[in-house]
Amino acid sequence: MQRVIEVSKVSFAYTDAPVLEKVDLCVHQGDFLAVVGPNGGGKTTLLKLILGLLTPDSGEVRVFGRSPKNARARMGYVPQYADLQPGFPITVLQVALMGLPGSRLSGFTHTRKEKSLARQALARVGVADLERRRMDALSGGQRQRVLVARALASNPELLIFDEPTSNIDPHGKFCFYEMLAELGQDMTIVVVSHDLSVTAAKVSSVACVNHTLLHNSKPEFTPEMLTLLYGAHGHTCPMGEYIDSVSGVLATAPVLTQHDHAGREGHGHD
Repeated sequence: MQRVIEVSKVSFAYTDAPVLEKVDLCVHQGDFLAVVGPNGGGKTTLLKLILGLLTPDSGEVRVFGRSPKNARARMGYVPQYADLQPGFPITVLQVALMGLPGSRLSGFTHTRKEKSLARQALARVGVADLERRRMDALSGGQRQRVLVARALASNPELLIFDEPTSNIDPHGKFCFYEMLAELGQDMTIVVVSHDLSVTAAKVSSVACVNHTLLHNSKPEFTPEMLTLLYGAHGHTCPMGEYIDSVSGVLATAPVLTQHDHAGREGHGHD
């Protein structure tokens, strides 16, 4: 199966304090990967390296066999927050159109074909009926779906998310990940999220990042992963106790969020 993302012995530091050290990761075509870890552990830094927004201090990142910058046309990115000015009078359809190649250079004048592509993207995420609504009139879940549609408009083969459900209610989170599971039938998906309970039932593999990285090609936490995430407390925190009780399988995990133990705070970069 084709290798979509290859991270080989990658290290990165913002200052003298390293954020990632000799990280290895391989993501194959069709994978639905959840990347989890504590604040300051390097999850978002890893994401930015894959997107080509940062360059590793050592090691190599390849996406579709090329440098990330040369593979951007095949990637879609959905940020944690909408990169739109609050109160700006932009409609759902206009946001979706922004995802088309070159659309930022052509303003808001678009061809019939371009509008058709944007509407198809909105339909894929279930918000086609909202195309005339303003973004600031939508719920958090609706706004996030529109951002997904914007990323889908360019027909990417790899879709990357940064904390996509941080502003969505529990039911909305469940529906959102159901939607991602459907999208994952046609593309590779990588999600950085603390929301272990929802991603657990849908993902095909898990990566734990806390300055180093452990990857399991199954949707399971291993004891080594718990140690990486929570240190000596890994099997006494609620997450560790639960995973022990079900042999590490995440598929039926209860609603949990990441938490810190004393002495394991981040360094201010994620």
